[in-house]
Amino acid sequence: NIIPLFPLCNLYIQAYIHTAELDPLRSKLASRVGENCWAWAGARQSSRRRELAGGERRMGMRPGWVGGLVEETFFVACSAHESRKKNEKNIFCLACRTSICPHCAPAHRHHPLIQVRRYVYNDVVRLDDLERLIDCSFVQPYTINSAKVIFLKPRPQSRPFKGSGNVCLTCDRILQEPFHFCCLSCKVLPRFPQIKWTLGW
Repeated sequence: NIIPLFPLCNLYIQAYIHTAELDPLRSKLASRVGENCWAWAGARQSSRRRELAGGERRMGMRPGWVGGLVEETFFVACSAHESRKKNEKNIFCLACRTSICPHCAPAHRHHPLIQVRRYVYNDVVRLDDLERLIDCSFVQPYTINSAKVIFLKPRPQSRPFKGSGNVCLTCDRILQEPFHFCCLSCKVLPRFPQIKWTLGW
């Protein structure tokens, strides 16, 4: 009898095939059991990932990769592909929490990735891409090339606004109603631990 236990299931299958290598039917059965075993293991891993995500949602925790996204430096040459064209780091890997270039992307093909874009020397992310991962409410979006984007970091301003209008709660930039933050960074600062997050990965 075969007991498909992960991670020892592969050892069971190899032993079974070894003892049944002269029996094609038993060998085929062992291969099917092996496939089912690894599928079961993958499902368990995905289930565990969803459990962890749900736990962070219930606890009101912000996703761990967000800090890396807002602090990372983008649009610099990738040191691993210095001799290649179009080697600017404009992709963020949520699993590795680092910026990568398009030539690095194949090595991260099984990781969740998000593309970072450039607008007037500022890093932006499309709202459609970001709101699938976290709650972007109260962060003011901007329309650029017919697409809504969110700035990752505060933009330089000549002087803070000191009037009575609606301003960013972190950097005092003037905002439209009903938004409270001018960029993602201003929302994720530790001074707002009460903010509830929605984690997609």
